[in-house]
Amino acid sequence: MTLTPLEKWERRLRQALDKVDAALEDKYGAHFRLRPNRPERGTTANAKYDGLFSVDAKFTMGYTSEFGAGYVVELRAASSQPISDRQREAMLNDAGELLVEALAEAFPERRLELHRDGSHYRLTGDLGLSH
Repeated sequence: MTLTPLEKWERRLRQALDKVDAALEDKYGAHFRLRPNRPERGTTANAKYDGLFSVDAKFTMGYTSEFGAGYVVELRAASSQPISDRQREAMLNDAGELLVEALAEAFPERRLELHRDGSHYRLTGDLGLSH
């Protein structure tokens, strides 16, 4: 099976997101109870479906964003206990730092930019599929 350039790009992006997910799980996972319906870390085929965190990205044309077209990267925590604003902010900051590193590793040939946009990030820059 031959992958399209878009499929190759999104696989590399998924690998970067999974690295961020794993690092956040290592740091915060033992401190929060999972929701009763959330599978334990490592028990599904995709890290975004188990454990405390789900790190995911969706492409957007960016019509209403100052950053334009790119990927919206969201961090969700599946905890049955409250997460304070301070804790959530720390998680988001950690996720941003980890994401910059993971993206640089996954896409060393690209000039990508990561922008904080409220409670999520926007990934913009060299997203072209011609590479």
